[in-house]
Amino acid sequence: KQASLYYSALVVVFWFFVGICGLIAHIKAPELDPRMTIPYLVDAVIPIGIKGVVIAGILSAVMSTADSDLNIASISAYRDVFGYKITSKGLSRIRNISLLLGAGAIALALLFKNIIDILFFVLNFWSLSFMFPLILGILGLRVGYKTVLAAIVCGTISALVWNYMFTKSTDINGT
Repeated sequence: KQASLYYSALVVVFWFFVGICGLIAHIKAPELDPRMTIPYLVDAVIPIGIKGVVIAGILSAVMSTADSDLNIASISAYRDVFGYKITSKGLSRIRNISLLLGAGAIALALLFKNIIDILFFVLNFWSLSFMFPLILGILGLRVGYKTVLAAIVCGTISALVWNYMFTKSTDINGT
C-alpha cells in the first residue's frame, strides 16, 4: 500500500512536468501540433551540446519502459491468467508469451501513425477495463477473478462499440 502511494506521488510529479513542457511549447509556439511538443522543445529550447544526450535519454527511457512492460505482461499472463506457478521449466513458456506479446506490440505499432495515437488507443481499453477493479482494490474491497474478467469484457466491448459505431455520429472520440 505504501509503494502505491509513493508511485502515485511520482506519477503526479511526472505529469506535472509533462504539463509544464506542454505549456512552455504552447507559449513559445501556439500554432504547434501537440504531438510535436517534445521534438520542438528539443530543437528550440535545449542547447546544441545537450540535444543528443536528451534524445538518447528519451530513447533509453522508452526502450527500458517497453522492456519492463513486456516482461511484466509476460509473467503476469503466465501466472495470473493461466494460473501457473513460476518454475525453471516455465521460463520457456514465459519466453513464448513474450514473443507473442512483442509481435502484437509490433503489429499495433504498424497500425498507427504515431505513438500518441497508440497510447490513446491502449488507454481507451485500459481505462474502461481495469479502472473499476483497480478503484475497488484501492478502497480495500476484495475483487474476485470473475469481476475482473467481466470488467475486461465489458470495457473492451464498450470501447469497440463506441469507437466504431458512435464516434462518427456524435463527433466524440472514445480515445
